[in-house]
Amino acid sequence: MTIDYSRQLANAREAISKGDTKTAQQVLASLLNQDSQNIEAWLLLSDILENPQQRIDCLNRVLRLDQNNEIAKIKLEDLTKTKNSATEEKRENLNKLLGRNIVIIGIALVFIGAILTAGIFALGTIYPNSSVGTNEFYLYFLIFSCALIACGVITAIVGWIMSHNQNQRAKQQAKKSTSLPTAPLIEKTMEQRREILQQYIYAYIQQGYRVVSQTDTTAQMIKPKQFSLLAAIFWLFVFVIGLLIYIFYFMASGDQQMYLEVDLYGQVKTVAT
Repeated sequence: MTIDYSRQLANAREAISKGDTKTAQQVLASLLNQDSQNIEAWLLLSDILENPQQRIDCLNRVLRLDQNNEIAKIKLEDLTKTKNSATEEKRENLNKLLGRNIVIIGIALVFIGAILTAGIFALGTIYPNSSVGTNEFYLYFLIFSCALIACGVITAIVGWIMSHNQNQRAKQQAKKSTSLPTAPLIEKTMEQRREILQQYIYAYIQQGYRVVSQTDTTAQMIKPKQFSLLAAIFWLFVFVIGLLIYIFYFMASGDQQMYLEVDLYGQVKTVAT
């Protein structure tokens, strides 16, 4: 005996049209518990879940039931591209941030070494007859200070190289993507553009961003700056001046902002500030 689930599907669609995705998920989950091979229910569920991986799992389930389902293939391709793009962008941002932090650490080491060198020479001038003014003390401390400065210079150079290489890779990737032949662009419906935007928003929320304002096709997001207690404690124990430098750096830095816009063809433009 074949059971007709059209009423449950209609209830789910009605809940979705009202923006009540929670109710729609409950209805679809109940339906799938009774009929785990209902392709239409899996497709609807893939449209309203927030987690991209869960949506991908739903679409893969559809393709296991129907290998030739074109709707599932198109949606899965879009989701996979969006997920990979967000992951790659997150990795690039982390590498850039790491490079900048390494440069800051290197500069701090150079600054500390220079301050210590100037300080010990000043003490030797003020107290020439003390052990501070002996040639042996000067020699050992000068070696230590120079080593600290050298480590700082090398660290800053390594950080700059990392940031520079990351920027070059990003430029090459952008150039490569624009040079490849592309299929004719197809205009997306407002619902499709809204869905694409929501996928990107979710990916950035996972990175610590929050939505400030949003329309159907655009979103303004912000990632509040965070004070690293671990870094502050580290610099406090290494050199007090390092903690001061970190505090000044934190106060001078601002929140990270991200502007997203989905055009008529479903292409997402991101502008970071």
